[in-house]
Amino acid sequence: MMPDEDAEARGNPWPEACVLRCVRSLPMTIRRPSALLVLVPLLAALAAGPTSAAGAALPSAPIQAALEKGDPDAAAAAADAVLAAAPRDADALLWAGRAYGMKAMSASIFTKMSWARKCHEAWERAIELAPANAEARFELIRYYLMAPGIAGGGVEKAQAQAVKLGELDAMRGYLARGMIADHEKKPKEAEAAYRKAMEADQFGVQGPIALASFFARQKRWPEARAIFERRVAADPKDAFALYQLGRLSLLSGEEMEKGLTLFDRFLSLDAPKDGPTHADARWRKGLLLEKLGRTPAAIAEYREALKTQPGHAGAKRELERLKAA
Repeated sequence: MMPDEDAEARGNPWPEACVLRCVRSLPMTIRRPSALLVLVPLLAALAAGPTSAAGAALPSAPIQAALEKGDPDAAAAAADAVLAAAPRDADALLWAGRAYGMKAMSASIFTKMSWARKCHEAWERAIELAPANAEARFELIRYYLMAPGIAGGGVEKAQAQAVKLGELDAMRGYLARGMIADHEKKPKEAEAAYRKAMEADQFGVQGPIALASFFARQKRWPEARAIFERRVAADPKDAFALYQLGRLSLLSGEEMEKGLTLFDRFLSLDAPKDGPTHADARWRKGLLLEKLGRTPAAIAEYREALKTQPGHAGAKRELERLKAA
């Protein structure tokens, strides 16, 4: 998933299905192989802040704050405390599931399954209390696709949730259908679903990223680029699209000089409120420069990224790698 890697690099994971954090690190003996899924982070909630429509702080605010800091122990502890005080709050249950997922990343082999179970139960309870909670349904679908049967996973469960999700949110419903088709290795069906998701979200984040990621996995680079080139043609200051075009240059190894220009154009604009950041662009630009053999210039970009965002893990990692070389 395109934005997710950048989020992890800057040490600030965006919300995502906890099962990815958990199942990926389970021993291979109990983890079943999974198809590549489109994992589109739910960015807007964190960007908007943990407040209700009326402006009051939500019960989930402490959980969200801990997640933003990337602190799994604090996030899980906050989730326990919030649910003890508000066990029937669907939003709190949604964020608690995400917190338990983050905790699963750092948990021992012996406790990972228990954290996965808590995550699963939190989202199922959220839907029971608030059937119209599309975010919780989307998280559950990803869980069902990735988790082994002993942890409550199953394609049939995902399919049932996808039908209900489509009734609540057409775009997310298409994403879910694409994810399921990907999981079942049905690329034609997956592509059709992702195309419909993008049509429903042409100038958003989730739909375009889903289809571009699908094309990228198949190395259909021109088609992936075309998604964002159309956006830039419509709005030359579409920062999100400029960044994704630069990132596609890096991933594909094509049009790399143009990729540098695209990152520079992104850096001349305000960064989108829900990511990626200027530090992300500096980091990516540095990686492009390394591919082009311009290591000193790449080092300068990594350093600029860390000036902008001192905790950016990607830039820090690259500098340490080059120092050790």
